[in-house]
Amino acid sequence: MIQFVASKPFLTLGFNDPVRQSIMNILGVRMFPTLIIVDADTGKVLTRWGRLMVLNEKAPGALVRSWLKGSSGIETMFKTWHVLLFLGLVLFIMHLAHLI
Repeated sequence: MIQFVASKPFLTLGFNDPVRQSIMNILGVRMFPTLIIVDADTGKVLTRWGRLMVLNEKAPGALVRSWLKGSSGIETMFKTWHVLLFLGLVLFIMHLAHLI
């Protein structure tokens, strides 16, 4: 894995790098793994649900196409009710966690 990443133009930060923690705070990373889709031109966060969306993508490439247009891609996910229900459950649990 290290050789693969080293051969790509990916930005990498060490685990203890303070910039890593700053980026996590800015983007609101709370769990791992997390895939946040950010518009490279504007810095706008398109979706914080990238991992879930990619895992449940039904039409290969549909999410990437919507992200390239500046859309969150969430509309492609709401075509299936189980994802909508799952997202609702996750949001409910997150809400409860803040109340405790």
